[in-house]
Amino acid sequence: MWHCKLRAYEKCESSFIRKWSLELTLSHYFQKIFSLFLFAVSQINADGKLESFHVCLVKAEMSSRRFKKERHPFAYHPETSASTSAAHQSHSLSGEDDTGGLDRLQRRDWRIAADVGDAEDTAENTSLAWRDAWTPEIRTAVKLLLSARLCSVVWSHITDCDETFNYWEPLHYILHGSGFQTWEYSPSYAIRSYAYLLLHALPLKLYDVLFHPDRLLMFYLLRLLLAVVSVGIEGYFYDAVRRKFGPSVARLLLIFQLFAPAFFISSTALLPSSFAMSMTTLAFAFWFREREMLAVTAVACSGLLGWPFAAVLGLPIALDILTRRGLLYFLTRTLLIGGTLTAVIVGIDSNFYGKLVFPSLNIVLYNVISGHGPELYGTEPWHFYVINGFLNFNVAFFLALLCPVVGEVGHRFRRHLPESNWHSRVRIFRFGTCVAVAIWLGILFSTPHKEERFLFPVYSLLALLAAITLDLLTQIGTVIAAKIFPAETSRSLMTRCLWVVLIVSALLGTSRMFALSRYYGAPMEIYTKLHLEAANRTTTQPLIEQQEGFNLCVGKEWHRFPSSFFLPDQWQLQFIQSDFKGVLPKPFAPYPQDNNTGVRLTCLPKPFAPYPQGLSAIPTEMNDENREEPSRYIDVCRCHYLVDLNFAGKSSPLEPQYLKNKSEWTVVHRENFLDSERSHRLYRAFYIPFLSEKHCSFADYVLLRRKRKCPPAETEQTL
Repeated sequence: MWHCKLRAYEKCESSFIRKWSLELTLSHYFQKIFSLFLFAVSQINADGKLESFHVCLVKAEMSSRRFKKERHPFAYHPETSASTSAAHQSHSLSGEDDTGGLDRLQRRDWRIAADVGDAEDTAENTSLAWRDAWTPEIRTAVKLLLSARLCSVVWSHITDCDETFNYWEPLHYILHGSGFQTWEYSPSYAIRSYAYLLLHALPLKLYDVLFHPDRLLMFYLLRLLLAVVSVGIEGYFYDAVRRKFGPSVARLLLIFQLFAPAFFISSTALLPSSFAMSMTTLAFAFWFREREMLAVTAVACSGLLGWPFAAVLGLPIALDILTRRGLLYFLTRTLLIGGTLTAVIVGIDSNFYGKLVFPSLNIVLYNVISGHGPELYGTEPWHFYVINGFLNFNVAFFLALLCPVVGEVGHRFRRHLPESNWHSRVRIFRFGTCVAVAIWLGILFSTPHKEERFLFPVYSLLALLAAITLDLLTQIGTVIAAKIFPAETSRSLMTRCLWVVLIVSALLGTSRMFALSRYYGAPMEIYTKLHLEAANRTTTQPLIEQQEGFNLCVGKEWHRFPSSFFLPDQWQLQFIQSDFKGVLPKPFAPYPQDNNTGVRLTCLPKPFAPYPQGLSAIPTEMNDENREEPSRYIDVCRCHYLVDLNFAGKSSPLEPQYLKNKSEWTVVHRENFLDSERSHRLYRAFYIPFLSEKHCSFADYVLLRRKRKCPPAETEQTL
């Protein structure tokens, strides 16, 4: 019984000390009272518990001195001799030389300073060098991340036409009954999943039912929801890294998350690759927290509900579970999770397509087995991802690639570095992250068809590897510099070098984000002005013309159309012929109407009701070979409005400069758009105040309104 009481007392004492030592505002007077209280308690349990009093005194004194010091947030402090000697002195008072107790004291003391919650992390993070490092709490990190992601909601533009026509347009059709259909959504091919769209349609439908908002507002609301989810996952990932890799790595990770343009672009994008990025981030966070089955669930969601190819990023997690738990444990739980999720997805998609389909399997077969595959849509050289990685991560991208090399060099200095870097689990997590990124980059580099969004799934892992590399370089540099300069000088030198790297990275990232917003944000601005123009047009045009609707036409600028969420009521997007010779999207079949009232049927039907025929009907004039379909075009004379980009000195018979035809068109709104061919490479990649304007050229991105109707003879000529 006494043994149980002693163990209970030890647990209560540890918890009480942890909470007390984090209260920085306690006066010296209350500290002495607290020490006397611990002494009285330890005297009551006289047998073998007298050392508890000394341990508490040492911990109180160490914590008080530590938290009163004003240290540089990014400084590295390898000295531990003072605390070690104090601990030896305290143990000598009791006539004992308990080396094991001293080790426990150091581990518990690190846990107090680092504010780490898991008992397992206490044994892993034994270095007192980490205890003095300031690290934002999870609440602070979430607030910082949310501020950065809100900027993405407002200022980030849609960078890929696949996001518009493969996700925003079908989503608009589900919610509002109009939108464009690509060949991927034809039941003949069925390589896109409606289950992924339903995740985003349900909250928007609820918001629509409750408040009947403007469609443009629904667009930004969904972006806001994507940003909030991304912040929650990134915050959890940050906390997991802080617990496993230490505060210093977590601090650097947070800086890369805040200032990397990669997250500015991907966090609010409605793309399966963005969803795969979030799920991969969550899976590795669960893995770092030893929550294996949750990690497997996140990987399954990434591969089955998001992007099938992203499932390969879960291989290190799977191998770790197999090694530790065995094949039977892994298979039973993986099959249960994967089978359940597959059944739900197949059920949803089969309902929408009107036949039994599994889009995740179809997209793999199309890209791997089909004779043409994605190469039809363009190929890029091998260095495409190198340039893209630098633009989206700048120096952090190359730091991430150097992580295996720096880790091997750091292993040679392990005697001089914090022991937490070389704990077995930490090394496994670091190695697994490197393997996942290496596999992914190997797949992408070997594929001829390359796109920026293909890198999205590993963005968080790249940021983590960059943080680990920079932290190890700082530690190694401090050890090497200490052989040449005094200890304080070496620490100060490496701290300044670290600051230089972080400031350069943050400035380059911020400059890149400004460049993306200023140089390429014109389409979003132009289409936002449509609502103002529609309001003015309503007051000036006859009612009959309003009921017939307005045709908004695009030619070569079809791929920068943000989505039908930007179109006012009674406005339709139409295509006119240009030099582009690929297949264009086609409007979905209209929703069926009630025979009695003529009202369009609801877009989200009651349970077990048939879905609108536009989803399951096989569209005509569709192909998966990127062949042009002339039926997509209308005559330019039928256009009431036209969105065009006017490059100086560039025109062709199919792409004339409509802006110069002042007898036919008048400018409603004009924005600047970067002319990349006539701009300096450096200044077009990064925005530099006062200099970018001098070295960059801009074209006119315009919204044009027709002045007069075409003569009847011209109107009858259709393409």
